[in-house]
Amino acid sequence: MDEIIAYCGLDCVKCEAFLATQKNDRAELERVAQKWSEGDTHTHPKLTAEDVTCDGCFGKRISKYARSYCAIRACGIDKKVKNCAYCDEYKCEKIAKFLQNTPTAAEKLDTIRRSWVQFTNASVISVEQTLLPYVSRLPRWV
Repeated sequence: MDEIIAYCGLDCVKCEAFLATQKNDRAELERVAQKWSEGDTHTHPKLTAEDVTCDGCFGKRISKYARSYCAIRACGIDKKVKNCAYCDEYKCEKIAKFLQNTPTAAEKLDTIRRSWVQFTNASVISVEQTLLPYVSRLPRWV
């Protein structure tokens, strides 16, 4: 399966919720929900299998976390960019903080950014060069 790079740089096809959704594996979705519900319940409420069902940031079924709590996804939709690497404000405080704990996502976004800048010979990416028509149709909230 090809990569699906989310706004934050994570590859959706490597996500356990995405994989369980694609397999339509209810037991695995319940396991993922339980795992993701552990820890700080003030930040994340107890999740169900339906809450973690997800086709990725750009899919039809988007996890409750992504829809309701992911500030990076909300920002990407607002700015109408394919992912944070295409944003004029890359690496803002929001994405920089997230990337401190996800070096693979940081490397992916940095690679996309470098490639884009070299390809276009520009340091700023215009809205016309993003996925504006597609991204503007994505659901933002529940």
